[in-house]
Amino acid sequence: MELRLDGEVAVVTGAAGGIGQGVASAMVEAGAGVALLDRDPAGLRAVSERIGANGKVTHHPVDVRDPAAVHAAIAAATETLGDPTVLVTAAAIDKAVNVVDLEIDVWREMLDINLSGTFFCLKAVIPGMLRRGRGRVIMFGSNIALKGGEEISPYGAAKAGVHGLARCAAIDLAPHKINVNVIAPGPVDTEMLYLFPDEWLAKKRGELLTGDFGRVDQIVPTVILLASEAGSFYTGSTLNVSGGDVLQ
Repeated sequence: MELRLDGEVAVVTGAAGGIGQGVASAMVEAGAGVALLDRDPAGLRAVSERIGANGKVTHHPVDVRDPAAVHAAIAAATETLGDPTVLVTAAAIDKAVNVVDLEIDVWREMLDINLSGTFFCLKAVIPGMLRRGRGRVIMFGSNIALKGGEEISPYGAAKAGVHGLARCAAIDLAPHKINVNVIAPGPVDTEMLYLFPDEWLAKKRGELLTGDFGRVDQIVPTVILLASEAGSFYTGSTLNVSGGDVLQ
């Protein structure tokens, strides 16, 4: 079954690399207009140039920690593409740090980007979705929010907050035909993963039932499903795509 997104307008954060750029590319191929958001202007421009030839794409450098900047970026995207019907929040940061050594500024940055940034983007797209009378919100959580992990407490706390936000927002937005779901990936082969020490990576790889880290192309189809009409019966759900790192 081919999943199409013709007529949809998607906003994808973290679109300059990793899962975000994979999602954006697949959405363009599926027929959606796509607004790319990221705080890396050069990377964002490169992705926009690469996938823009295949469809209608805009790009907007923005730091998701700044609600006014997020609002302005969504407004600019709306002016070009129309009101958004899909939001994918893939912007994230991570860092290996033991809770004993965790500094307050690192804690705040993790929550500001991974949790507050997700909320600011949600708030910015809701008016357009209300005007369109429908919407799909797909937040990236983490398997760490489901099971915990070593030297990753601020990330786990922030992502657990994303899971809670999604469940509550799904209830609030259901009367408006806006579905909200979370994807909880395991470790995926992106630049962010390799911020962790080699010993940590080797141990984690050995824990996965699949025997290796995930690939972006193994995560993207779940996003497209949730964004499509075929995914319309999912809301308030957490989809565990973790290579067996979490068993449910």
